[in-house]
Amino acid sequence: MKELGNGYLKDDNNIYFHTWTEKGYKDKIVKEADYETFTVIKWLYAKDKNNVYYAQKIKGADVSTFEILEESGEKASIAKDKNHVYWHSIKLKGANPATFQLLESANTGDKNNIYYWRTPIENADADSFEVLSSGYTKDKNHVYFTGQILKEADSQTFVYLKNLYAKDKYHVYSGKELVKGADKDTFQVLGTGYYAKDKNAIYKDANKISHADTETFKIINEEMSMSKDKYHDYWQDKIINSDGTVELECYEIVNGKKVTRIEKELVVERNFFIIIYKEIVSMIRNRKNKLK
Repeated sequence: MKELGNGYLKDDNNIYFHTWTEKGYKDKIVKEADYETFTVIKWLYAKDKNNVYYAQKIKGADVSTFEILEESGEKASIAKDKNHVYWHSIKLKGANPATFQLLESANTGDKNNIYYWRTPIENADADSFEVLSSGYTKDKNHVYFTGQILKEADSQTFVYLKNLYAKDKYHVYSGKELVKGADKDTFQVLGTGYYAKDKNAIYKDANKISHADTETFKIINEEMSMSKDKYHDYWQDKIINSDGTVELECYEIVNGKKVTRIEKELVVERNFFIIIYKEIVSMIRNRKNKLK
């Protein structure tokens, strides 16, 4: 067996593709492949004198006009010929190869349609469509997040801020969710964009961190979602208890009904002596307050 590259192999008689099945990896014969003229193009694309392949034959693909549009990144497996546009081996519904072009991030389009990955964005206006970030896009009529319309968003005043945050004249957004209660005029993104604040509160993604002090709030480790202020330490939007746990709301379905309960999860390995010290200090403070 000789390797041709990108998962393709051949022996003395056939062309194979190394693929995953329910029983594990298996070398499957590439049906209809012409042994003498078969060549690997890029990624999983290959061709011979008769057909184009993406692990298997792409039905209807034109060999002579077939080309890959991008060789890396989020659109690495988009190609076209004179008749169709392809995402992997799938024909993009309604795509016009003559006017089709790559846009930023996971977006593509032609004179009539805009796509997010392989899915057409319904009602998108191709002439006014613009990419704001890897998730946010808009046209003259709508704002979209990963190809879905944000119904509350105002296209004319919508601006992208950072990471998943954006705002318009009415609301602040984190991805597809509204940051409820956020003051759009004083809202600002902190760090690399996982945290934000306004004049009233601190936010982690779309969630308000209850009790957080806006003046003394600091990000400790964004990757670990750790932060603090003069009153508390936080994980995500939860207060970290003295034993290193946070209280999480969990639920399960019992007899067809949703039952909610609170569970504690350890997020920080606390030093035993520090816990004891904090408890002693707290006891002394409470005793002093009672004596006043």
